[in-house]
Amino acid sequence: MNASRLLRSTAACAAGLVSNVALTVATDLAFSAAGVLPPFGTGYSTTWMLLLALSYRTLFAGVGGFLTARLAPAAPMRHVYWLMAIGLVLGALSAIGGREMFPAWYLLAIVALSLPATWLGGARATRSGMT
Repeated sequence: MNASRLLRSTAACAAGLVSNVALTVATDLAFSAAGVLPPFGTGYSTTWMLLLALSYRTLFAGVGGFLTARLAPAAPMRHVYWLMAIGLVLGALSAIGGREMFPAWYLLAIVALSLPATWLGGARATRSGMT
């Protein structure tokens, strides 16, 4: 693999990851500013808050998979699998480190739902002929 293609592959995976994080943080901040969720970084105290956050975070994982597949220079789903692997590692680290702010079921659900959502986003991008 030449350097240009490696750079584009890395950028495709990074774009999926960064888009997921940026959308999540922006939504967290917007809901905090609107008074729907508590201040950013303090965790959520009720089940409905956790389910709300879980729903949009799962959606944003799909957006990340879509974007990664769309930007991949070749073999879009291979790039999506790399993004899923990175997400699995980061999700596992978050599940270990986030136990003080969130219940375990929520942290595990993020990992469990984000993986298929990422795959579905990537598959959607490849099926729609957009790659």
